[in-house]
Formats: sequence, structure tokens, C-alpha cells
Amino acid sequence: MGVSAIYGLPGRGKSLFSTFIGFHLAEKYHKAVVANFPFKPVALARYFQLMGYTWLSENLEKGIVFYADTRGNPENLLNIFSLPHTIILWDEVGSDLPSRGAIYNTPKKLLESLYQVRHEAQYLFVIAQSELQIDFALRTLVEEIFHCDGFRSYSPKLKNEQLDFKFVYRFDPDSYQVYLNDPKIRKNPLKCRILANKCWQGWLSCIDGFSFYLYDSFTKLSKQSLASDKAWLYYDSIEGVPLKRIVGKNPYKIHSFNKLTTLLMKWLPSPFLPKLLKLDKKLSRINPLERKILQLALPILLLMIIGAIL
Repeated sequence: MGVSAIYGLPGRGKSLFSTFIGFHLAEKYHKAVVANFPFKPVALARYFQLMGYTWLSENLEKGIVFYADTRGNPENLLNIFSLPHTIILWDEVGSDLPSRGAIYNTPKKLLESLYQVRHEAQYLFVIAQSELQIDFALRTLVEEIFHCDGFRSYSPKLKNEQLDFKFVYRFDPDSYQVYLNDPKIRKNPLKCRILANKCWQGWLSCIDGFSFYLYDSFTKLSKQSLASDKAWLYYDSIEGVPLKRIVGKNPYKIHSFNKLTTLLMKWLPSPFLPKLLKLDKKLSRINPLERKILQLALPILLLMIIGAIL
């Protein structure tokens, strides 16, 4: 565990990727998540179900997703480090901790928290448009960098540009400097893939499309709301801790055909999202007899499709 940075220009999928990688690691290592932007609780429960995240789905209502307000007083920046053994998503870090050019200008208590990230078993993701925006002391602690880019088009529905095709490259700090300083590499996807340790790329999938329901993509952090449906899941205060956590009753649980839904959500393009959500609801309501019939029929149907193709 340590410090990673997620960089990219506006609208290039930084929040999208931070959500994916944050909850992926939380499920893998059974860790809570702390973010300085609020997620929509019921949509988050649905996301965990669609992704097949068993541990997160079972424990969401117990309070494993937290919101930390880092705005206003500089001491509020410490809120995000309040809990050990967590995945931390720190968005718009350039606004909270802008570049000052010298380590001694960074608040001492915050430096202590940054240096203790590994000792507290925390994994910190700092999210900004550029490394030049963030504090020098924090920049020197970054161990790996995820750079987000992609192709966009104008959406009449959103009245804004939307991301259609995504690129996410993972670099070590030295390789990232090579990437930044050489325009020929930046303009050549093949060279980028060779230079990077790993690359995620492709048209936005259904699960990518659903991820935009988890947070307010086009709303400033200062104006995002914690409002939620208290009949199910909602944000609640914690006594003695400057955080709010999601608690309540989870309306979406992992069901028998969840693996099929997860596979389709990850591989089908985003325009299929509405149909897949309807299909998943139907699959979740199947009784035991219908389940056995489908389990026998699906392999036969698959073999028939393969035979028709060949």
C-alpha cells in the first residue's frame, strides 16, 4: 500500500477510473473506502451487485464507505486520513493542497499523515488534472501514476461532452516524465503502451456507463449533496469521528445469475445498459425450478450458437 496519482484533463475519466480501481482493491483486500466526494448510496449498492463484489455487497449496510469533507479549514484535510486500513480517494487535490514549491510550506500534521500512509495500511489515490497542480511534498511520495485520456463527443442530452473511448496508462514516475516530455510518444498509442506498465483501453462498457450514476459528474464538490433514500441506504454521522458513513438496508444483493450479469456488463458497450439492467432484475427473481432449467439450457444454447457459427 502507498500513494498513487490519477491525472488527466477534465472529462477524461479520472473519477470513473478512481471509482473502478478503488472499489476493485477494496473488494480484493476487504478494506473500507474513504472519499472526499459523496457516492449515491442506493446506486452504489446496485454497482456492487452488478460487479459481483460479494464482500462489499454484504458489508455496505454496516458502514464501510465513508465521506470526508476536506473543504474550508486546512485542518479538514486530516479528515480523510482518520481511519486506518482504508482505500482513500482524494479528488481535486489541486484545490485542497495546491503546489507551493517547497516541502516546508506543507502543514506539519498533514505531512505526518502522508508519511504514515503505509504504516496505517492505507492506499491513497490523489486525483488531479496535472502533477504540477499538487503540493511538492505529496508529489514526491507518489509511487505509480495512472494517466487518463480518451475521445469525446458532444451529447445533446447532457448538454456537455461525454467520454466515448477511454485510455488509462499506468506509469512509474520516471516513465511518466518521459511520457510528458516527448510529444511523439503521447500521440502514438502503441508507444504509450510499450512505455506504460499496464493499459486499460476501449469503448465505454455498460458498467462504465452505470458508474456515472454513482456520483455527480458535472457538479462541483462544494455543491454535491449527501441526500439519499433513508428507507434503504443513507449517510449517517459517526460520534467522535469527522466522517459520515453509508448505513441502512441494502436493497440489492448478489443473486444466482450474478456472474452472467457481471460478464455482460463488462463486455457489452454502454448503449446496452438499459436492457441489461432489465435482464438482471428478471434473473434476480427466478425461482429454484426456473434456475435449474436455465442452468441446463444455457450450455445447450451456447453449443448451438457455436455450431451455427462454424
